[in-house]
Amino acid sequence: MANYIKSLFDEVGIESELVEYQAGRSQLVATLTGSLEGTGKTIVFSGHMDVVAANEQEWTYPPFDATEVDGKIYSRGTSDMKGGLMAAVVAMINLKENGAPFVGTVKLLATTAEETGAQGAAQLKELGYVEGVDGVIIAEPTSNTLTIAEKGGFWLRFTTKGKEAHGSMPDEGVNAIDHMLIFLQRMKETIDFSVYENEILGKSTGSLDIISGGHTINIVPGECSAEIDIRTVPGQKHEDILAQLETIRQEITAEVENFDLTIEVLIDLPPTSTSFDNEFVQTISDVVYEVTGIEQAPKGITEFSDLSQFLGDTNDFPGVILGCGDTYQPHQVDEYIEISYYLQGITIFEEVIKRFLQATE
Repeated sequence: MANYIKSLFDEVGIESELVEYQAGRSQLVATLTGSLEGTGKTIVFSGHMDVVAANEQEWTYPPFDATEVDGKIYSRGTSDMKGGLMAAVVAMINLKENGAPFVGTVKLLATTAEETGAQGAAQLKELGYVEGVDGVIIAEPTSNTLTIAEKGGFWLRFTTKGKEAHGSMPDEGVNAIDHMLIFLQRMKETIDFSVYENEILGKSTGSLDIISGGHTINIVPGECSAEIDIRTVPGQKHEDILAQLETIRQEITAEVENFDLTIEVLIDLPPTSTSFDNEFVQTISDVVYEVTGIEQAPKGITEFSDLSQFLGDTNDFPGVILGCGDTYQPHQVDEYIEISYYLQGITIFEEVIKRFLQATE
C-alpha cells in the first residue's frame, strides 16, 4: 500500500519516501511545499495503512474487495481508516495539480502498526518527522466532525508463577490461579479506575479482559496471566497507576507464602487534549462548519490513535482527529464508508490546508 500511494504522488511530482518499519513493511512520508511566498507553517496529515482481521464467512461482500452499493463502499478498512487516509492523499494531489496555492508545507505520514499499539507512529516521531510542525490531523473516522481529545491507553499483563503438582495432591503445589485471584481481588478493592473525570472525555476506565491459567484439569496450575485495558484522561499519570499496583504486589508478597507476580506494560499511550480555542482548531472548526453545515463543539473519543505517539506527554503542537469514515464502522462486519462523506472529507482537507497555510506578513 505504501508503494501504491507513492506511485500516485510520483505521477504528479509530490516528493515522498518509504521509511522501513521492518523487513518487507514500510511507512510513507510525503511532502508538498506551497508555491506562494511568505512565512510558512507546517501541517501534518496522518493515517494508518494497517487494518484488523476480517472473517470472510461473516461478510455480505468480500472484505478485501471494494463493493459499491447504494452510495457506500464495503470493505475492511474503508472507514478505519483508508477512507480518511486517501482523502488526505487526494487533497494533496488536487492542490499540487492546482499549483499548490498556499504558503508553507503539507506532510502526509502514512503509518503502519497502529492497530497493535501505534508503534509505526512512534518510529516516525523518533526519526524527527513531526519536529517543528504547527498542527497534526489524524484522519481516523469521525464522520467529518472535529475531535480534540482522546483517552490514553495503558495495557498491562499480570503473571503469577506457582508450582505444578498432581490435581489430587494440591498441597504439593502452588496454585498460580489462586494467587492471581488474590491479586485481582485486592486490586479491585484498592483501585477505582473511574476516579478521574474529564469534561470532554468522561471518566477513566479499567477493564479486565483476558485471564488464562492451567492446561489440564488434573494438574495444579503453575502459571496464570491476566490482562487489563486501562483508559486514562488528561491529568492522570500512568506511573501513578503502576506504583499503586506495585504496592499491592509487595503487600501480598509479604502476606502470602510463595507469592510470585510480575507486572508487564504492554501499551503506554498518554491521553491527548488540545484547546478548542487554539488557532489551528478554530480554523478546522470553521471549515468543517462551512462544508457540512454542522456547528462544531468540543468532543473527544474513548479510543487512542497515532496522535498519542505524536503528541506524547508534552503536547508541543495542537493535534486533532478528523476523518470521513463513519464513527461506528471500525472493526465491524460489513464495514463501509459513505462515498458522499469521503468526497466531503477531501474538500474539508483541501480547505483546511489553504486556510491555515496562508501567507503572513
